[in-house]
Amino acid sequence: MDWYIWLAPLVVISFCWRVNEWLNGRAKRKKSGLLLLAAGAICALIFYRFGMLFGCIAIFVFFLSAAFFHTPAEFVARRIFRRNN
Repeated sequence: MDWYIWLAPLVVISFCWRVNEWLNGRAKRKKSGLLLLAAGAICALIFYRFGMLFGCIAIFVFFLSAAFFHTPAEFVARRIFRRNN
């Protein structure tokens, strides 16, 4: 199994984390913590299974995708707010 297959869930978690940062609510901190814990577990798995280089690449991809998803996550969060209000 190749290491880049684990990057897809990491990118999805990154997007969900960014959307959660735009939302309000009591469970915001819990959701954010759970998403970051899941991302950390996937990165740790990549470190353990594939080595230092690919683990560092996974962490870089996570934060790069979080930066890339800033604007789309804001758009999705506004659509959620519009639908609820």
